[in-house]
Amino acid sequence: MGFVLGIVMLLAVVARTERVLTPEDLLDNADISSLEQSLLENLPPELELPDAEDWQSFWNQVEIILQSQSLDDMTWFCSTVQQVCGYLDADPATQPWADWLRQRLDYFEMASVAVQEVPSEPVIPIASAPSTPPAPSPATPKVKPSPPPSPAVTPTKHKVFHLVTPGTPPAKAPVSLQVQSKRHSLVRNSSRWQKKLANRPAPPNAAALIPRLKKVFRSEGLPPELVWMAEVESSLNPAARSPVGALGLFQLMPATARRFGLRTGFFDERKDPEKSARAAAQYLKFLYHAMGSWPLALAAYNAGEGRVGKIVKRKKQDSFEGIADDLPMETQMYVPKVMALISLRENTAPEKLPGPVIRSSLNQHPAAVATYSLQSTAYNLSALFIFEPLFECLPGPTERSVYACNSEVNRQNAQVYWPEDLPYRWGTEVANRGRL
Repeated sequence: MGFVLGIVMLLAVVARTERVLTPEDLLDNADISSLEQSLLENLPPELELPDAEDWQSFWNQVEIILQSQSLDDMTWFCSTVQQVCGYLDADPATQPWADWLRQRLDYFEMASVAVQEVPSEPVIPIASAPSTPPAPSPATPKVKPSPPPSPAVTPTKHKVFHLVTPGTPPAKAPVSLQVQSKRHSLVRNSSRWQKKLANRPAPPNAAALIPRLKKVFRSEGLPPELVWMAEVESSLNPAARSPVGALGLFQLMPATARRFGLRTGFFDERKDPEKSARAAAQYLKFLYHAMGSWPLALAAYNAGEGRVGKIVKRKKQDSFEGIADDLPMETQMYVPKVMALISLRENTAPEKLPGPVIRSSLNQHPAAVATYSLQSTAYNLSALFIFEPLFECLPGPTERSVYACNSEVNRQNAQVYWPEDLPYRWGTEVANRGRL
């Protein structure tokens, strides 16, 4: 049953994304048909398998609620996610989805705790004047009704597992700003997350994987403790899949993986622990330089750099707490969860993790970044305009960094963070006192 369920889930994922499935993703059509027919022949007549529409409905609802800002909706959906997670865990064929969903289940459960501990303020009904009871009508003799005819018994089919949720979340009275603020503070509380994760053992493969991942992060100049974000992303399963197309230990989307040099075709390198770790480390390094702190970098990793960058700019804030209320509920809990897990696994204060170590210079490693200050000399940028999507911050008495490369995709990424007061042109130019 697990193989068929896996295929049905893949079909649902295709409906959710535009990613083209590769031969690696799919079983042989003949094998699928043979296996499915065998399973269907052995199913009791009153049971049927969940279909692609069932799975698509479920994954759609998960994604919508995670991207919302409603703790009430997460609470309403929590029991369904718990049930599905247990079902997916029961079969190795669905383990890639189970390991992804299990980590998101934490957010639904934390939301349920917050809603339970901080209930909505009760609405006091307005007292109305008592109404005059109507005059009693004359009694009528009771007539015993004749029993209805017995309906014909028709066999009903039940799905092996019921995925379809009861429509949309029930309508609720608006939550006051005070109640909402208390709930959001609770789900973002680092102590709460440490308490929730305190008795959770590391995944079985952590002893083998974590040293390998730390080696990659160190080589990229990042604090090795950050590798534990892979547990939050994928339960440390290199094959973990999300319903929107992310894959691997660090749940890289196809476009992000290609941006940092990974192949996503027949042999998807997102499944390779070291290669996915290097891409994730380079991306985190870029996000740190763009955002200025690890909490904001993690928020951008989860919610998207464009979304977080726009919120930071609009609210004129430079801290995670300063923009948290504008982020999706998943991201609001993702950042404290990662930080709490680092604290527990490494016995260290995550807020004291240093920024990326500067390891390169213009001569040692031509990167897609030029740094400027009042003391900067003229740098010939012809060597800097490369396709390699690596963003480095160069040493020196600098206050800002500017980005430059001839890849159109990376050019668009660079423009998002380009200082507004810095004129620029694209081409083989000379940088002098911050001008391109």
